[in-house]
Amino acid sequence: MDKLLEQLLAESRTLSQYDPSITYERYGELVDQRQTVTDLIAQRELTPSEKQYLQEILKYESMIWKQMQRLKSEAAEGINRLNIFKKQRVAYDQQGAYEGFLLDKRK
Repeated sequence: MDKLLEQLLAESRTLSQYDPSITYERYGELVDQRQTVTDLIAQRELTPSEKQYLQEILKYESMIWKQMQRLKSEAAEGINRLNIFKKQRVAYDQQGAYEGFLLDKRK
């Protein structure tokens, strides 16, 4: 368990720092690691060293949360831009039901 907590702490430290090259997949892996630790914690009592690791990991919680929110907002902006582009394209690409009208004049 200590080794797993060490890995989780190292990954938390890395992901808490702003780095545009870090992808959302890394955050997904962190969430998976945390779930594994949570499952193990539920099964048994923690040792003092494990509690210390968890306290250290919690220090990075807010920074990681901010990074995840930043990625979420960037993705939402991208989706909004795509939707706007689709609406504009549909508006310009519409073909009318009639190409033109021919009106006859009465004599």
